[in-house]
Amino acid sequence: MGNLRQNILKTAESEFLKYGIRSVSIDDICEILRISKKTFYTEFRQKEELVSAVLEHVTETNKKEDKEYAMHCQTANAIDVALFFRHPALQKRRLKHEKFMRDLVKYYPDIHNAFVASNKEAIKNIIYNNIIKGVQEGLYRGELADVTAGDSFVALVYNMMMTVIDGGDKDLFALKIDAFMRLVCNSEGLEYYLNSKQ
Repeated sequence: MGNLRQNILKTAESEFLKYGIRSVSIDDICEILRISKKTFYTEFRQKEELVSAVLEHVTETNKKEDKEYAMHCQTANAIDVALFFRHPALQKRRLKHEKFMRDLVKYYPDIHNAFVASNKEAIKNIIYNNIIKGVQEGLYRGELADVTAGDSFVALVYNMMMTVIDGGDKDLFALKIDAFMRLVCNSEGLEYYLNSKQ
């Protein structure tokens, strides 16, 4: 990636995360970098292309950070794996991206929808694998053993987790994890979950 393109991308990401996409214009980015709009357009044809590039960069950065999650999954039980999503670093990341993601949904729905579609199956597989792991460990309800990755129950959980609520409570994701635990846990799993919350 060229130095100019990288500088534009880095500046745009910083400004978008801080103020939201809608509040930051191409003029703002050009002014910060002290470049002309003509120079900007040699790297990005329009703001939508820049937004897509920022989203791609944010996603790649998140994937690198998620290596910790992958290592955690190998040694933890299904409940601990699900609860790992409440990890302070992940909560901080969600809050850091909140304005950017809210504007993405509202003003760039095509980019957002493409992003969601590209990640949908991977997220559904994470949910499905967690359910199967929990059943095998005797922590989740036995009747969930028949669930498949394409099952409507997995789709229900996916939709619950992925629903974006404008102006939502900062602890909304924790509430979603709590709802998931109460949906899937058997009595032993629920006891383990409630004790782990303390």
